[in-house]
Amino acid sequence: MPLSTSSVPKDLCKPRNSTTGNVPVRTGLASCMLTMLPGYRVFLNDNCLFLRLAILTALNKSKWRGDSKGKKHSCPALLVFAVNAGTSRPVAEGKSMFFWVSKVFWLLAQPLSLVFLMMLAGLIFMLRGQKRSAAVGLTLGLLIHGTVSFTNFGYVLMQPLEDRFAVPSPAPTSVDAIIMLGGATLARPSSARQITELNEAGDRLTTTLWLANAYPAAKVFISGGSGVLSDEGESEAETASRFFLAHDIAADRLVLEGESRNTDENVANTKALLGADGAGSLVLVTSAFHMPRSVGIFRQAGVDVIPWPTDYRTPGPQWFGLDIVNPMQNIVVSTVVIKEWIG
Repeated sequence: MPLSTSSVPKDLCKPRNSTTGNVPVRTGLASCMLTMLPGYRVFLNDNCLFLRLAILTALNKSKWRGDSKGKKHSCPALLVFAVNAGTSRPVAEGKSMFFWVSKVFWLLAQPLSLVFLMMLAGLIFMLRGQKRSAAVGLTLGLLIHGTVSFTNFGYVLMQPLEDRFAVPSPAPTSVDAIIMLGGATLARPSSARQITELNEAGDRLTTTLWLANAYPAAKVFISGGSGVLSDEGESEAETASRFFLAHDIAADRLVLEGESRNTDENVANTKALLGADGAGSLVLVTSAFHMPRSVGIFRQAGVDVIPWPTDYRTPGPQWFGLDIVNPMQNIVVSTVVIKEWIG
């Protein structure tokens, strides 16, 4: 969505000469003119999407270019990414700008990326002789790394998400359709070898298979395209379909939705495919930590679903503390759950 400038005077969005401090920003995706005004406000043109990423804000001793009156202003150093939103493409094309922006954002905002950026900033400040700023950057990097690696921080954040919905008890007497959200297979090995390799969320497939056998009249909707930035390989819906066909689920029961790249698109595309089935009894299968967001988006779209969570990662209530036994697993869980809370 383009950033609205309805509340900003129109003259502030017009091109300005260099004496007012225009800062051209170019990225691999697009270029956009940012107008830096006294007071450190940033405005974008209507056709620009602002990726609100302030990776590092640190007081800089340098001065910004003087304004029209020749007065100079100190300003924090601010790292900003901007892309040209233009006209958004249909979801079916798999090219929505939101997908690209969210991927770039998460590439930079995930814990290990933040650690790297903080340490890099600290090194740069150190080379410039700014010892205090260097200490801040290095300390933040070490703090983030220590928290996500050697504590149960991720599990503490994940537990309330997993407890939001329970497996239905008693189970529904009849089900018209089962909706499984993607994210449970290893895309590249599965596509290259034409097999179905499961990842840690593989319970999504096994639970859906159990439900398909328990409710033999239900259609099975498999929603999942490609979650990577390239369009190479098959969709996850195709990959997952091999699993169900190999376990004797009839092909005419499977409805494949292979265009979506995120949960929003999962819901929009699945709703379009449901058609008349949308009024029936629908069971939603996804990881327990992913269920609250998924149910919320389905309900916002006017689709009532019965949550059937699976792929639990926590044993129950968690108290924050040290966990030095499985640092790699702690990093993985922290990364997954932080992404979920942001989403």
